[in-house]
Amino acid sequence: MFHDKGNLNFTFIRQSEAGKQVDFRKYTLPVIEFLGSVGVKASFEGKNDLKIDGFKISGNAEHVHRNRVLHHGTILFSTSLANLRNSIRKDKSCYTSKAVESNPSSVINLNEKLNIFANITDFRDNMMNYFLRTILNTTVYELSHEEIVEAQALAVKKYKTWEWNWAYGPGYTFENSFQINGNIHRLTMLVKDGIIRDCTLEEKGQFLPVAKILIGCRHMVNDLQKIFCEQDFIRSKEEIYNFF
Repeated sequence: MFHDKGNLNFTFIRQSEAGKQVDFRKYTLPVIEFLGSVGVKASFEGKNDLKIDGFKISGNAEHVHRNRVLHHGTILFSTSLANLRNSIRKDKSCYTSKAVESNPSSVINLNEKLNIFANITDFRDNMMNYFLRTILNTTVYELSHEEIVEAQALAVKKYKTWEWNWAYGPGYTFENSFQINGNIHRLTMLVKDGIIRDCTLEEKGQFLPVAKILIGCRHMVNDLQKIFCEQDFIRSKEEIYNFF
């Protein structure tokens, strides 16, 4: 998911009957109804998208733990669409993974269709007030000082770490062919938990020793750049991007 200050995130956490936890239509319906109440007709389309006039404004995901479901969604209100488009890798043919594929769609900001809110905070507050009025047994819960301190500590310990933000997710295989200094290289890497577990790098059919040095290294630009500089293999980030 792409996030910036113009992208509003919402979450519903509910107890649910076993086998019926995953229900994207159910958990996006309150958002659709709120948008309808302010004059915007949104519809649920595909697997997990909300669209207006065929343009995507919201992507959604769900995580299930036993009989509890966490539904997480985004709303493009005034996000930088240029930055969003530039962050998407257009050619993913080098990667092979069991991760769920995203569905590229034409997107639009909600404020292009809705000009009654001064800013994203005003939009958020109105949506919250709508939920409080229309969803039964809904009240505002104020976090205690102790809970805030605990949440901040958890963020530092877990949710701001490299392991959570980069390494957590399905493993993948990366394959690429590229040219450096007139030589054609063929690269294959197996990455799991963000770490290069296996790597082969061939130049004109000869295995290069530098590939073994990459095993155990984090699959990150700066980490590879440091190793390559030490081995005097490649130095520029433009060349290192062949490994990503």
